[in-house]
Formats: sequence, C-alpha cells, structure tokens
Amino acid sequence: MNAPRKWIFALIGVLIANVGCLLAVATLGHRRLITTAGAVFAVVLVGSAFAINAWFRSNARSAPMALADNSRLMALAYGWGAFAMQGLYITPLTGLRWQHGWQYAIVLLLMASAAWGHADQLALASADRQQLLLRFALPLAIVQALAGGLGLTFLAISGKLMTERPDWAANQIFFFVALLVTILAALTIRTHAHLSRRDARE
Repeated sequence: MNAPRKWIFALIGVLIANVGCLLAVATLGHRRLITTAGAVFAVVLVGSAFAINAWFRSNARSAPMALADNSRLMALAYGWGAFAMQGLYITPLTGLRWQHGWQYAIVLLLMASAAWGHADQLALASADRQQLLLRFALPLAIVQALAGGLGLTFLAISGKLMTERPDWAANQIFFFVALLVTILAALTIRTHAHLSRRDARE
C-alpha cells in the first residue's frame, strides 16, 4: 500500500470521528458548532489532498494511481455529506427534522460509491483500460469543479446559508460538500495535467 493510500484510509477514521462530533453538538443544541465541525473536516481533507497530490507530482508516480487516489478523496467528501445528512436528520438524537434529508443522503452515498468504485476500477484495470479511463478523467473533473462552483454560488446568492428553516443544517452540509468537490476537482485537474506533461516528455 502506497503512502497516500494509507493516508486516505486514516482519513476514513477522521470522517467517522467528525460525524460523531456533528451528532454530539447537534444533540446538545450547539448550532454554530455544526458549521465549525464541518469546517474542521474540510480543512483536514483539503490539507491532506494538497499533500497527497504534491507527493504524486514529486515522486514521479503514474497518472492512473494519482487519479485513483483523488477519486477516493472525492468519495470521502461525498461520503461525509451522506453520513452527516443521515446522522443529523434521521437519528432521533438531534431533534432535527427535514423530510428530504434521507433522499439527499442516499444521493450523496451513491456519489461516494461511484467515486470509490471508479478508483478501484483504475487500480485493477489493465494498462489499455487505464488509458481509456484516463481520457475521461479531465472532463469528469471539470464537470465536478463546475458543479461544485455552481452549488457554492447558488447557496451564496439564495441566502440558504442564513435560513432558519428546517433545512438549515442540510445547507451547511451542502456548502462544505460543494466546496470540497470544487477544490478536489481542481487539484485532480492540476495533477493530471502535470503527470500528462511528464509522460509526454518521456
């Protein structure tokens, strides 16, 4: 197992601990701390993603391996959103209720599963199939970056981040997921471009 892969599996523990903190502060009624806990997870994941991508660029690793681990990082972003949404709105502990919470939790979980499955495909695929998957890497990352950016823009101009309605906690989750997706997609684009230029020179 390479160094970034170990780092990513350690981040799964961070995700679980952070969602536990979200549930605890929500149960105690500390609304502002939900935003703080989300921000802490975002900082940890983004910082780790920068370090992992820098490692790939400086250690002359293959583009498929880098793309696979970036897909796993993206899966963690979606997965955090899924478990945070499920935990805050479905568990009886927090007192939060929103009829659409479980629907968005399922969508985010499916996105996380797709991203992790894509990473596994890259890791197990033959060289020819890896090259085929790499052709879609840049367009997929661009689409996710644009989608994340549009999500952030919508949340900012709609005033949903300041709402008092039952979906206020969901909007905090959407904000951090959109932020993470935008940053992680941009990092994927940067690393993919760097490794592609290196491979072309070789």
